[in-house]
Amino acid sequence: MTDRMFVLGPLSAKPYDFPDAQWICTPGEAEEAIVEAEKPPRHWMLAEPTATFATTAPTRNASPHLVALEPVAPHRLPYLHHLFKSVIAGAELLDLSDLLDVVDSYKRRDLFIGGVVDPDDEMLVLYRGDFSSLLVPFSWFEPRPLAGWPDWTRFQVTDFGQTLRIGDYEAATDAILYDFDPSFRREAKSRLLQQDDSFGGALRRLRLQRGLRRSDFPPLSAKEVARIERGEVRKPHSNTLLALAGRLGMEPEEIAEY
Repeated sequence: MTDRMFVLGPLSAKPYDFPDAQWICTPGEAEEAIVEAEKPPRHWMLAEPTATFATTAPTRNASPHLVALEPVAPHRLPYLHHLFKSVIAGAELLDLSDLLDVVDSYKRRDLFIGGVVDPDDEMLVLYRGDFSSLLVPFSWFEPRPLAGWPDWTRFQVTDFGQTLRIGDYEAATDAILYDFDPSFRREAKSRLLQQDDSFGGALRRLRLQRGLRRSDFPPLSAKEVARIERGEVRKPHSNTLLALAGRLGMEPEEIAEY
C-alpha cells in the first residue's frame, strides 16, 4: 500500500499479528504516530477509543485513513472527516485480521471490508479494500427460492471480502461490482476474453456448486483456500490438491478442467 491507515479500536484487538503494523495504545503514542505519518508509508493502528487528536493533527498531505472498530460519538465525526482522507465508522466490518489481509492484497479494490445498512432509505453502503465506497439499493438483492428474502438485521461481510451474507441470503462481491462499477465490468469482460480457465476460478465454481464454504476443506485454512481462488497461489502443492479434490469428490487433475 502507499496510503497510511489508522484503525481506531479496543485494546483487545492488539493480539492480532500483521506485518509492518505499528500498534498505538495510548493518547501519547497516538500523537507520536501522527507526527510519524509524514514519514514513509506504514500501517497505523489506533487501539484506544478514548484517544484524542487535538494536540498534534496530521496534515492533509499525510492523507491517512481511519477505520473505527468501536462506536464513534457523532459529534466527533466532522472533526475526524477533516483530519483523515476517509473515515469508516459505524460499519459492520470483517474480522480485523481478515480486514488487514484484504487491505494488503493487490486486489483490495475488488473486495469489501464492511458495510452500513440504511433501512430507512433501503440502501447499503459498502466499503472496499481501498477505502472507497459503493452504494447499492436493497432492490438489487432479489429473493431466491432457497435463501428467500435478505434479512437486513443480520448483515455481514465474509469469505475475506468476497461474499455478503444477509441472513441466509448470500451475494458475491464480484456480482455486485459487475453491476455497479463500470471499470470493474470492463476489466471483468477483458479477463473473460483472455482467460477464466484459471485453477482458482474452477475451484470457486466447484465449491459454490457443491454449497461448500472455504472452511470446509481441512486441513486447509479458509484463508489459504481464498488465496487460491483469488489466483494468488499459481501452483498449489500436491497435498493441497489432494485435500481439495477429496472434499470435492473428484481427482486432483479434474478440478482445473471444470
